[in-house]
This record gives sequence, C-alpha cells and structure tokens, in this order.
Amino acid sequence: MKDGELTDFRRAVAAKADEVVVFSWQEFTDKAAADAAGEKMSNDPAMAQMEPICHLTVRA
Repeated sequence: MKDGELTDFRRAVAAKADEVVVFSWQEFTDKAAADAAGEKMSNDPAMAQMEPICHLTVRA
C-alpha cells in the first residue's frame, strides 16, 4: 500500500522508515470471554519475550 498524503496508518502512528504498521482486531462473544483471553495472554511466557506494543481497546 502506498503511503497517503493525509490519512494512512503509517502517518497516524508516525512510523519510521524501518517500522511496519500492523492493524488487527479481535471479537469475543462477551466481556467474560475477552477478559479470559486477556488473562491468558498476560500470563503467556511467549508474550513476555515480545517488545511492548501500543494498542487501543474499544468495547461496544
């Protein structure tokens, strides 16, 4: 995807030339399922090895 002049993901997050922007989403059946998934991810040793990520959580 080419970089836009006004609004694109790279500009929205001020990505540097050597960075990659990833967009994703998760859907859960309910809040309990979302909370359970979050708990599992927080306690997963593999997640501790990852670099910190910036994310936005929106609940409808």
